Amino acid sequence: MEGANPSNCGLGVKMKYTSVAREAVVKYQPETVDLQHVLAVVLGGNISPELCGRLAAIGVKELEKMSVSELQELGLTSNQAHRLRASFLLARKWTENKSNVTTIRTPDDAYDYLSGVLENRTQEHFYLLCLDTKNHVIHGRTVFVGSINMNVIHPREIFSIAIRNSAASIIVAHNHPSGDPTPSREDIETTKRLRDVGKLVGIELLDHIIIGDGRFVSLKKRKVI
Repeated sequence: MEGANPSNCGLGVKMKYTSVAREAVVKYQPETVDLQHVLAVVLGGNISPELCGRLAAIGVKELEKMSVSELQELGLTSNQAHRLRASFLLARKWTENKSNVTTIRTPDDAYDYLSGVLENRTQEHFYLLCLDTKNHVIHGRTVFVGSINMNVIHPREIFSIAIRNSAASIIVAHNHPSGDPTPSREDIETTKRLRDVGKLVGIELLDHIIIGDGRFVSLKKRKVI
């Protein structure tokens, strides 16, 4: 169009794309809506279809691991990068507090509950679940983060949390960032130590779940407990 400002044309394309994306997010079910459209709505009207396509190609798992500066290197503005990081943090907070599995009776139940919290972490997280007499989850929290030397997992810290929350039993879990959930010697020794202390204080250790990439090991199934 003669006399048209190219920047205004570009902005118009972006705004039209965002409008289409918003309609798709409202209209379609979560399993069918395109990731590009979700990203366009989260990131706002100045995002281009091309950049959304590149981000979608990278995938949610990889984007979630990126820092704000790394996201900016992909072409996002500072505000967009912060918005995307906040979206991932909100999703993680929801996962940590999800209540769709409230009763844990089997190792598979424990894995279903914990996989969203511990899978795909780049650092080790040691997580504690407190249960009541009916095996309902009454409290859950990350106790340690980082390169965990199992010798620093002190039973007194674990059981002090359990006692404060009136737990009848506990399940502990941690992830292996390598993706291989095979237990180490230290994992097994720590489990036995927690088991023995649990017997003394009257709070049973039901299981120790080690989570890898889409798979897990139950030390209860391994007869450690």
